[in-house]
Amino acid sequence: MAVAHTLEAAYSELDPKPLTRGQLNSHFVSRPNSRTLQLVNELRHARTGEKFIFIGHRGSGKSTELVYVSKQLEDKYYTVHIPVFEVFQSAALSHDELMFALFSRIIRTATDERLIQAGIVSGVWENYLRGTFDRVNRFLFGDAVQALPEGSVSAKIHLALADIELNVANSPELLERLKGRASEFQRAIDFTINQIQQATGKKVLLIVEDLDKFDLDPIRRLFVDHAGTLQLPAPTTIYTFPVAMRYSDEFDQIRQAFKPYALPNISTGYRDGTPDAEGQAILREIITRRAHESLFTPEALDKIVLCGGIVRDVILLAQDSINNALAQEASRVTLAHVEDAFNEVCFVRQSTLTDDDYQNLPAYRRSELRNSPEIQRWLKNGSLIEYRNHIGIWCDLSPAADEVIRRHEQSRR
Repeated sequence: MAVAHTLEAAYSELDPKPLTRGQLNSHFVSRPNSRTLQLVNELRHARTGEKFIFIGHRGSGKSTELVYVSKQLEDKYYTVHIPVFEVFQSAALSHDELMFALFSRIIRTATDERLIQAGIVSGVWENYLRGTFDRVNRFLFGDAVQALPEGSVSAKIHLALADIELNVANSPELLERLKGRASEFQRAIDFTINQIQQATGKKVLLIVEDLDKFDLDPIRRLFVDHAGTLQLPAPTTIYTFPVAMRYSDEFDQIRQAFKPYALPNISTGYRDGTPDAEGQAILREIITRRAHESLFTPEALDKIVLCGGIVRDVILLAQDSINNALAQEASRVTLAHVEDAFNEVCFVRQSTLTDDDYQNLPAYRRSELRNSPEIQRWLKNGSLIEYRNHIGIWCDLSPAADEVIRRHEQSRR
């Protein structure tokens, strides 16, 4: 995949979604202080069934790093990525709902005729999975059982499961009917994983994503109240994990059950305020692997980089800046285009700040992090960013939060 040399192409390339396997060679940039390679090595030697948590901010690049992990291990593992938020797009997530999401997406994988021959799919479906599917149908829909649509066995199952997911996610009554069913889903998961392993000749690695998109209380209940049952599904599993939960009383208990790995953010400076040349170079490379450097004035690219920290935010700022340039029919992105885009980011950030935030957040400029509900909230909503390019972990306000608060401070002088 070539680097974009036009603004139109660059706008498309600067997609904030996680990289695909096909994009890794062209777009992936390794970052300092990352323990991703240690995670890869540990998974190569891990016993089947070990459970990990992968900790990081929303938008920090966890999903892309885990695509990289699965690519490095493709000789040993067949990886199943499960984006839970695609199934349950709500603030909360229960244990039963999580197990249903795993069940649905793993069955889709096991009955994919690109993975398993059609004849084998039919046999697995008829001998076991159809019975499970029918039981799920009955306890969810009663007499109004969802019939399989027309088509191949694989297409029927995928369409039917997508329909069930849609119905369940949008019906409080059906969500209520999932309660107490986690163990049934778990048994189906373990059987289905065994079929995938037999078909591929590889161990299965589950990567359960999006858990940082839900509220902290339900995630706390999952990893504290249901830690034992999250250990039960047979395959080796990586759960993405919200960075805010690290600063809670329960984290020490959680890390006893799930081995933690953290993805550090990319800093543009050190805690003492001096520039971090390595971090800035990495953020610049993340942009210029997608969009050629000549599409930006030097000042514009510098501004994008210095508004960094969270990878997704840097990519979005570059994309929005390009959009501004395209709207003005400019030949390349200027500092004014970036400043307009950054102002929009600041307007959004301003809507998340309370009166107490304006008073209390400034104390955390280049500060130590502590266990407190307030810090958990700021880490979750992105007002505060954790860094590791120094001895110990430290934090700073996000560039947008810092700018909004500085403007507020100046207006009061």
